Amino acid sequence: MNIHLGTFVFQIVNFVVVAFILHRLLYRPLYEAIDRRRQATLAAQTAADRAKQDAEALRAGLEAERAEAERRREQWVRDAHRQAEAEAERLLDDARRRAERQSDEAARQLAERREQTLAAVRHEIVQMALDTTERFLRQSADRTLHRQLIARLVESLAAVSADDRRQLSIGRSPGEPAVVETAEELDGEGLEAIGVAVAQLLGERPPIDVKSKPALVSGVCLRLGGHVWDASLGGSLEAAGRKEGKEVAHA
Repeated sequence: MNIHLGTFVFQIVNFVVVAFILHRLLYRPLYEAIDRRRQATLAAQTAADRAKQDAEALRAGLEAERAEAERRREQWVRDAHRQAEAEAERLLDDARRRAERQSDEAARQLAERREQTLAAVRHEIVQMALDTTERFLRQSADRTLHRQLIARLVESLAAVSADDRRQLSIGRSPGEPAVVETAEELDGEGLEAIGVAVAQLLGERPPIDVKSKPALVSGVCLRLGGHVWDASLGGSLEAAGRKEGKEVAHA
């Protein structure tokens, strides 16, 4: 087989030219397109990976926020429950204290009403006793008791101290009479005894003004210089009534 050298060289040159042309016009752009596609694919994959990471981070953040919100909600529920229990306990304590105060006040008022009732009953009983005693004394009083009460007045005047005598003389107006209130008519002996006692008390004998006062029941009452000496049954009963009235008022 005969190979022509010129033809062989021409074919080689032709092949090189064709390969060069194909490389420049076909393979190189194809390789560049494939490379661009590969780079775009890599960039898209990188972006997708980054987006996936961002999505994971966002999901983790949302999960953390949800967990924090749930924790805060549970904490708020617990705080609200504790506050509600504390408020309920406070209201219960307030109601218990109010009930105790009302119970104490009711007991105090009941005790006061009971004491007032007892005092009123006691006062009424004492008053009835005094009235009964006064009626009895009016029925049983006689001249002997009257003279005994006059004697008691004379004894009381004789027992006045020296200081009281001086105060009486200072407080008494000159010429002021001694007023004798009597339940019964005074006889000469009784009036004389009182006059002598007053003269010894004052160092002088003032005029004596005698007044009838049946309310005294029996005995006499002497008024002199703003002082009173009561030697009567009525005065004793009246003093007992005043004492009982003060006790009732105090109760």
